[in-house]
Amino acid sequence: MFAGLVTLALIECSVMMFCLRYELVISWRPLSWMELVNAFSFDPGFYTVLFLFVGVGTLIAGTLLWAFHRYVYVFRKAPPFRFMGYFKLIIFPPLQGLALSSAALSFGFLMVSVLILTPEVYPFGTVSGDVSVASLTEAAVETSRVGRLGAIFCLTGVAVMFIG
Repeated sequence: MFAGLVTLALIECSVMMFCLRYELVISWRPLSWMELVNAFSFDPGFYTVLFLFVGVGTLIAGTLLWAFHRYVYVFRKAPPFRFMGYFKLIIFPPLQGLALSSAALSFGFLMVSVLILTPEVYPFGTVSGDVSVASLTEAAVETSRVGRLGAIFCLTGVAVMFIG
C-alpha cells in the first residue's frame, strides 16, 4: 500500500530535483513481547536465563528424540553407544577451526603490535598524534602510541568482520 506512494513521491522529487512537499508519518504503538525480546530491550540477566532455558530445552528435546528412537525401533542386538568415539569425531574439527582462525588473527595483531610499539621499526613511533602539542613528553608519546594501537585493532576487527 505504501510502496506505490513512496515510489510516486520519489519520482516527483527526482523530476523536480527538490521536493517541498514532504510528510513524515509516525505511528505510535506498543511492541509485542517477541518484538521487545528481538530488540534486546530487557536487561542482560533476562537474556542469560532465556538462552539457558532454550539450550536446556534443546538438549531435552534431543535426548527425548534419541530415547524415542532407541526404544521404539527394536534391534536384535542394539549397537552400543560409543561416547568416546562420538566425542573424538565431533570435538576436534571445531577446535581445529578455532585454533587456525585464532592463529591467523593473532599473528596479524602481533605484527601490528610490534610495528606500533617498537619506535625503531615504526617510522613515526616518536611523533605525537596531536600537532597542537608544543613540547613532546614521554606521556604524550605513549598516549598517542596506545591510541594508534587501539585504532588499528578496531580497524582490523572491522576488516575481519567484513572480509570474513
